[in-house]
Amino acid sequence: MPVTECTQTTANKLHLDVSNHSSKLATAVLLRGVDLIVSMELQHVIDLSAVGALLPRTFTLPELARLAGGSPDREGSEAIADWLARIAPGRTAQTVLSSRPEEIDDPIGRPLRQYRRAAHEIEQSLVTIFDAAFGPAPG
Repeated sequence: MPVTECTQTTANKLHLDVSNHSSKLATAVLLRGVDLIVSMELQHVIDLSAVGALLPRTFTLPELARLAGGSPDREGSEAIADWLARIAPGRTAQTVLSSRPEEIDDPIGRPLRQYRRAAHEIEQSLVTIFDAAFGPAPG
């Protein structure tokens, strides 16, 4: 499916072009060889695990941001899988399911302000993750 009109409006305001983006059905073939899978909601993590995503590389965006922000940064040559294992030691399906879900609410069908709120949460989380994984952006 293509992005919603509110998603397009929100992306345009942030100077992002999502006109060619469309959703895709996650399959085992699509997920094969992927180093990191990030979703907005815990149910997505559960659903992705059911189609072949491995839990050690599948996180909600807020969970990954919390873990990345509270851990030593990734070393330059450190593999993503090794970094994920280091920042999330002992993370299991049970600990993920029993913890309070860290999610970004899906704004579909809600007012534009909900899209803007979600975009802000996504941006803040991505900055935290990228700073920890790749170093702070210049400037």
